[in-house]
Amino acid sequence: LRLLDNTAIFLLSDHGHLFGEHDVIGKPWAAIGDGNLYRELAHLPMIAHLPGAPAGRRLVDLVQPVDLMPTILDALGVERVPDRLHGRSLLPVVRGEARPTREHVFFGRHREALNVSDGEWTLFQWPIGDPRTALFNIAEDPRQLDNLIGRAPRDAARLRDAAAAWLTELGAPDEMRAFAWQVPERFP
Repeated sequence: LRLLDNTAIFLLSDHGHLFGEHDVIGKPWAAIGDGNLYRELAHLPMIAHLPGAPAGRRLVDLVQPVDLMPTILDALGVERVPDRLHGRSLLPVVRGEARPTREHVFFGRHREALNVSDGEWTLFQWPIGDPRTALFNIAEDPRQLDNLIGRAPRDAARLRDAAAAWLTELGAPDEMRAFAWQVPERFP
């Protein structure tokens, strides 16, 4: 019936799962560890079939789940995407027409660490003074075992600045931009 000629299919997860990494087993919110969203939890696989896009390619670009809606709208031919969306269409990237424009991705859970990655470094920024703030060079330490927060202050500051600029762009409250929010008690 050639249904795939005009059908887009997206398969993705909302989070990863720990299978003993960082001494934890379980979903992100079930973790008993330090609460950081390590790569095993934050690196989401996505498989897509898009009509007209080359098949069998693996892309390792910086994208975020918020890019899915603009991608679907673009695939449907919607010309005017709402301005309030934070995502960007991945269709030109998937079709090989353009490279992604993201220099950073941001992720986290409400009122916990704000995480930022540039694909080489990842910062888990908890409120100022929280000892769980951590910095990893994921290019050299993909398992995120060597916390460099005290040894790479320029990289930490660069990622904090990127996160603060993003929060400003979103119109986030002052306490978020100053990394001074309160962390709630953990759920039992």
